[in-house]
Amino acid sequence: MRFVSLVAAVATLAVPAGAALAQDAPAQVSIYEQRSYAGTPIVVTGAQPDLGRTVQLRSIRVAGGAWELCEQANYQGRCARFSSGDADVRGMVRQVRSVRPAAPIGERG
Repeated sequence: MRFVSLVAAVATLAVPAGAALAQDAPAQVSIYEQRSYAGTPIVVTGAQPDLGRTVQLRSIRVAGGAWELCEQANYQGRCARFSSGDADVRGMVRQVRSVRPAAPIGERG
């Protein structure tokens, strides 16, 4: 019994401190109106059916999950999906009016 407790304690200590924090960090997408992540981003952490204005999409950073960005309010018009690690916006939507979390491509229904 004592050995099991010691193993559990060592395993707990072996987890890097940042790993627990990374799992608790909220999924978000940062939309930049300038190339190369310049300028102040528009940060979205949940569904936004209308951003209140049309945002020019020049670069994007996705921190967790997958996101759908659409050219018109209420997720209408042309939409594109982005996941963590996506950075190339060429050929995708150029203007964004609504944003929402989306299932990763492999999990679409």
